[in-house]
Amino acid sequence: MKIRVWCERDKCMGFDVVTAEAPAGKCPSCGDVLSVTPPAAPDDRLDVAKCWRCACPNLYVEKSFPQALGCIVIVVSAAVAIAFAQRTYGLSFLGIILLDFVLFFIVPTRTICYQCSAEYLDAPKNARHKGYDLLIAGKYADTEDVGGPAGH
Repeated sequence: MKIRVWCERDKCMGFDVVTAEAPAGKCPSCGDVLSVTPPAAPDDRLDVAKCWRCACPNLYVEKSFPQALGCIVIVVSAAVAIAFAQRTYGLSFLGIILLDFVLFFIVPTRTICYQCSAEYLDAPKNARHKGYDLLIAGKYADTEDVGGPAGH
């Protein structure tokens, strides 16, 4: 499992990807050490019950879909729909729906910590972790920084 760890230094947007086997990395922007503390038992590595970086028990799950690819899919789908909808009697829309359906099952999920924004890539899905909840996120919101979750 890979973990994207964000730098905690104020105004730094650096991150590094660490693993349970190599739990320390270095911020490419400021040079700070970025690390996680994986659970001691090997069985615990399969289930992310709480954040390995900050021990926060609140985590959420989302699709790990690149935003740029999503924008490209929308633009191409709109162009195909406009160009071929009349000639195909709307069947091009079924192709777009099929593409969306396939992408839904192909794109993996990631688990994210509400407090430190650590991203657990390729982690098995935990049934206790649901989608993003604004009420839970508000509990961890930084009052000085309105820019996003945990200062990112």
